[in-house]
Amino acid sequence: MIVRLTTAFLMSLLLLAGAAHAEGPVYSYSTSDLNFDEVKDNVKMAITGRGVNIANELHASEMLNRTGPDLGFAHPVFKRAETIEFCSAVISLRLVESNPDNVVMCPFTISIYQLNNDEGVIHAAFRVPVGFEESAEQYAEVADFISGIVKEAMEID
Repeated sequence: MIVRLTTAFLMSLLLLAGAAHAEGPVYSYSTSDLNFDEVKDNVKMAITGRGVNIANELHASEMLNRTGPDLGFAHPVFKRAETIEFCSAVISLRLVESNPDNVVMCPFTISIYQLNNDEGVIHAAFRVPVGFEESAEQYAEVADFISGIVKEAMEID
């Protein structure tokens, strides 16, 4: 009985976390004025310039390009793709203060990528969290925060 109750409780938490991290709007910006490394460096500088630490850098294209052929994917999508994870303590505290389940929203991520079939264009994309009604103001703050980083990095006015 305890095992079933614990399993049911854990499943409920997972479902709640999934609902809280439901797909939000995805924003994507692109530039042909900067190369991949310039955009990546600019994103990192814009993040740290706001007093935020970078938690991790995920080298998505390396993994996808390495494993793709073994999984039956003959044509790599990305020339390069990396995701930068970071979290603002101030914004995260506001998120969890409005609803503790918002802990699932952090870290925030920005993905920078260049497609194989579009050599001259670099993209930066991010997802805005949505979920809890009482957190709408905080989600808007996250959107503005991340959007500001990307626009600064890509030199968009």
